[in-house]
Amino acid sequence: MLWWMNKKTHEQSDPSVETAASDVAPRRKRAKLPKQVCVRPRFFRPSLEELCQRVMPATLVWNPVFNNLANNPFNWSTPAGVRANAIPTAVDDVAFNAFCANADCIWNLGTAVKSVTMTPGYGLFGPAGPLAGRGAVIALQTDMDISANLQEHASGGGFSKVNNFNPVLRVDPAGGAATVSWDAAVGVTPTVAFASGVQAIFSSAGNNQFNDFLLIAGNVTWKSGNIGVNRLIVNAGGTFDVQGNMNLGAVGGES
Repeated sequence: MLWWMNKKTHEQSDPSVETAASDVAPRRKRAKLPKQVCVRPRFFRPSLEELCQRVMPATLVWNPVFNNLANNPFNWSTPAGVRANAIPTAVDDVAFNAFCANADCIWNLGTAVKSVTMTPGYGLFGPAGPLAGRGAVIALQTDMDISANLQEHASGGGFSKVNNFNPVLRVDPAGGAATVSWDAAVGVTPTVAFASGVQAIFSSAGNNQFNDFLLIAGNVTWKSGNIGVNRLIVNAGGTFDVQGNMNLGAVGGES
């Protein structure tokens, strides 16, 4: 009988003992990875992707040169190097300083603006000619939508509307906060609407006459000031929190 040493276990093996096939570990084969083939179109033309335009916020000053239309880009002045010859957009602040003789503005824009400021000088100039001295006005042909603050510091003039149009002077911070500061006694012809988040601070020195509706379209806080309105309307679900003195003229009712 022949005996030999097993190479793996160094133990003597008996050739008469058969080894089961299951006891022998199968030899592993290395898996072959598939070849990666890059398939390109037969006709490939590289192209540039057009990115969206970004508008830099700016303060646009009313400076009518050609006419009194707000949609004329040449009637607005902007800081040097910032969007020359542009009309106001939703990210812009608008200022009416009236350093020109013919300061009236016909507001015919279809876009909203961030804020509107009327400085004391705006009411002092007024248009030239027979109507000189009556105070400059912003005549609304379309709605004026403001998303932040409205500051009216003019000593005359104010807001009016173009005949045969029914625009709305609307302040809506869209969930944020906005301040309506009214320092001078002026007349307002178009409908005025305040949305939630608006705080109104009106001057108590004079009577601010609203010739149309004052619409409260949300939760509005009235800090102080006198006002005369043709009709005060509070929409359903809205609140009108008067925290200071408020003298009302004729009040048409509540809806």
